[in-house]
Amino acid sequence: NDSSMQFRHSDTKGSIESDSVYAITKDGQNRLWFITQHALSLFDPVEKNFTNYKFPAHDYTSFSYYETIQPDNKGNIWYGGNYGIQYFNTHTQRFTDFGNRDKLPDIFTRNGYIRQFFLDRNNTVWISTYHGGLYWVNQKASNFTLIKKETDRPTRYPGGAAVGFSEAKDHSIWVANSNGFYHWFPQTDSFVLLHLDPHLKELRGKSILLDSKGRLWCGTANGLYLAHSGNNKITHYVANEEDRGALKEHGSLTSNIVNTIYEDSKGRIWIGTFTGGLCLWHPETNDFKHYPFVVNNQNLPKSGPLDDNRVLAIFEDGNHSIWVGTNNGGLNRLDESTDRFTSFYNHPPGFNCILSALSADSSRYYIGTYMDGLFLFDTKTGEAKKINEKDGLLCNVASALLEDDDHNVWVGSARGFTIIDAKTKQFRTINRFNGFPEINFDTEVKNVKTYDGKFILGYQDGILVFNPANFKPDTLAPLLHIEKLTFSNPLKEKKSMDSVVILYGKKEVRLRYDENKVSFHYTALSYQDASLNQYSVWLEGFESSWVNVGTQRLATYNNLGPGTYIFHVKSANSDGVWMSSDETIIIIISPPWWRTWWAWTLYAVLFVVAVWAFIRYRLAGIKWEKEVLENKVSNRTTQLKQSNEELKSIQIHLEMQSLRVQLNPHFMFNSLNAIQELILKEENDKSHTY
Repeated sequence: NDSSMQFRHSDTKGSIESDSVYAITKDGQNRLWFITQHALSLFDPVEKNFTNYKFPAHDYTSFSYYETIQPDNKGNIWYGGNYGIQYFNTHTQRFTDFGNRDKLPDIFTRNGYIRQFFLDRNNTVWISTYHGGLYWVNQKASNFTLIKKETDRPTRYPGGAAVGFSEAKDHSIWVANSNGFYHWFPQTDSFVLLHLDPHLKELRGKSILLDSKGRLWCGTANGLYLAHSGNNKITHYVANEEDRGALKEHGSLTSNIVNTIYEDSKGRIWIGTFTGGLCLWHPETNDFKHYPFVVNNQNLPKSGPLDDNRVLAIFEDGNHSIWVGTNNGGLNRLDESTDRFTSFYNHPPGFNCILSALSADSSRYYIGTYMDGLFLFDTKTGEAKKINEKDGLLCNVASALLEDDDHNVWVGSARGFTIIDAKTKQFRTINRFNGFPEINFDTEVKNVKTYDGKFILGYQDGILVFNPANFKPDTLAPLLHIEKLTFSNPLKEKKSMDSVVILYGKKEVRLRYDENKVSFHYTALSYQDASLNQYSVWLEGFESSWVNVGTQRLATYNNLGPGTYIFHVKSANSDGVWMSSDETIIIIISPPWWRTWWAWTLYAVLFVVAVWAFIRYRLAGIKWEKEVLENKVSNRTTQLKQSNEELKSIQIHLEMQSLRVQLNPHFMFNSLNAIQELILKEENDKSHTY
């Protein structure tokens, strides 16, 4: 059949690694990958041959095979089987073992129990198993590598706390350890002990520096060792306890406990000690310059000696001034023209016990303190701005400060890391809730950034290694689902169960008037650091604006009145990327029967009838009152007429009596004569009137 081809293993170059093929997949570039018995094989369809990537050699004698394979969205390959979970980076062509049999859940170490990989929209890897349930890979936790003691591998890390690092030009790492000093070769993950003092069985390392001339400086609790480059010569410097405390140009080491070693831009070597302050190595005379110090008694001069005898940090600023951080003191600037220090102790309050320093720009430095957080210090003005837990810092003990290739600042502490974004100055955190391993950092965390951008830090039981580039913010906003609604009558007994409505596929829910205690349950479908997903809610019709509820996945509203409400919810992933739109559900709370439309109609009709009845009643009352009034008026009028007639009768009677009194004969005779005279004069009107 011309349409089919067969590929078998042979000794020729480009053949498939094995005839036993367990799984096949196609990646995003349409390339075919095959899992064989001993290798991961990539098929080239043009050349019709294979590139084989052999699996790492395992220490297990039992037969291992992989039966499931899945590419991720970066083109890398996940595969698994009876050995566990493996990851192949197609860019670096390196394999990563996601834990050995002792670290993985037991279900992943049984033959054939890994069934399938699945990658969701957030690139989270899900793993289904036979009879073992469903798992997902915490990729942030997977990005941390812990290097600890392995008793069955003598060339591996010897155990103990790593307290100092220095990178060589060949990218190997020199390590100061609580048990000695080692040369670490990360490519092979092997450690070689450096024999500094054959007379001491145990040499407790405190600090280490490989200087620009290839000389290796090793600080211990028993003095300072210098391993010269190009030969096996080792110089041991010890302190003369009486030869310290004052300014001296030439002298011995000021203390046998060497905390930190620093090389400045001029190639000079500065030594910070635990009880002897600061000293400077003179290569010409092979001795040390002493600088004066005081034992801090909380009452320090502003300038003069170093403000404490225990040095924790040394750095050089852009003007080539040397700065020294002390334990009981603060930050000190050395004026080399006068050999005097200016102390910025407790200015502002809390600016003391300096653990770490990192350049922010040409004149400003981030300064880490023991209990008061981080300070942004300006070396020109002497002003310091405090940044602590109230501002979003994960912990007020800023033990380590590093800068990644994107210029973001990483502030390390026992709780994890706070990441200060270089552009926005916003904070992100990596802690034990979202992948930071369960390890114990010392108060002073020595660290180094390697040539390829990785961070290496020491902790109490070993070395922590990770690439900060693997912790970029997740820019994909989560999906969100309103899972269910619970409601109850708040007037019922507290022991009564809430009713539940599953909201899948629903756009609207109707409730009775007495079912007005309502709770909405929702979740963001972003599983990496799911406990840090943020939520914001708004019940339209009850609230006037959005309410940020943090990581709370439940919103409860009590005593909602009848009406229509729209519940809005949106979420952000653990890196603070919010959804562009929200999810909604409509809630309609019906009124009681006495507040329904037909009840209000009845109330209106009854009101009209009542008004009509009242008007009729009132009109009837007014008519009756009118009739009563008219009767009263009529009766009164009659009474008045009678009274008037009686008064007229009385008046006439009185007038008649008066006339009778006046009608005597003499009066009458005179009156008649006067009338007669008027008549004779023809004055009829006057006579008539008279």
